[in-house]
Amino acid sequence: MEEGQGQKQNEEISKLLKIGMSQDAYQRLMNVKAADPKIYEASLKYIIYYIQKGQKIEEGSLQKILATVSSSLRKEMNIKFLHK
Repeated sequence: MEEGQGQKQNEEISKLLKIGMSQDAYQRLMNVKAADPKIYEASLKYIIYYIQKGQKIEEGSLQKILATVSSSLRKEMNIKFLHK
C-alpha cells in the first residue's frame, strides 16, 4: 500500500517539476537525481517552494539552488582530524 502512495507522490512531483521548470533545468535535475540522490532530495524542497510561489525555474536558478544545497551538505559532512 505504501509503495503505491510513494509512487503516486513521485508522479505528482514529476508533473509539478515538468510544469514549473524549463526543459533544460528539468533535464539537469534528473541528471543530479541519478548522480547524487541526496542533493536531489535536498533541492526538491526549494524547487517546489519556488514553483508553488509561481516562479518558473530556469537553468541559472537551478544551478544556484544546487550550489547552495551541495555546499550546505558538504559542511555537514566535514571531518576534522585533531593531531596531538
